[in-house]
Amino acid sequence: MSKIGDKVGAFISTDPETKKLFFLGYGIYEGDTIPSKEARGFLAEGLREYGRPNPTLKLENGDTVYGCECWWGAEARIKQQIEECQKAGYTIEIVRIADRRKAYDEEQQPPSKEG
Repeated sequence: MSKIGDKVGAFISTDPETKKLFFLGYGIYEGDTIPSKEARGFLAEGLREYGRPNPTLKLENGDTVYGCECWWGAEARIKQQIEECQKAGYTIEIVRIADRRKAYDEEQQPPSKEG
């Protein structure tokens, strides 16, 4: 169980096809809060709707990300996972949560009707 102020790391996912790990970065666990309106995904939406708190991470790049948006854990454990992925031939791609949220919003848009 993480304590407020613990160092953490976070990533979005891995893609076995392209052998990439999409890494958000390292930061600090700030405690549990209700996800802000910026958080995306059905989990974030449900947590907001029912007023349920979720782990909140403040990354070194200044981004705030919620546990429901990523895979996260103690910094040492995430570093170990990254090393294991690299040994397996994965490359690490740094991503920003804002870009992932934007992509999510675009995916949720209904297809345009042309013609």
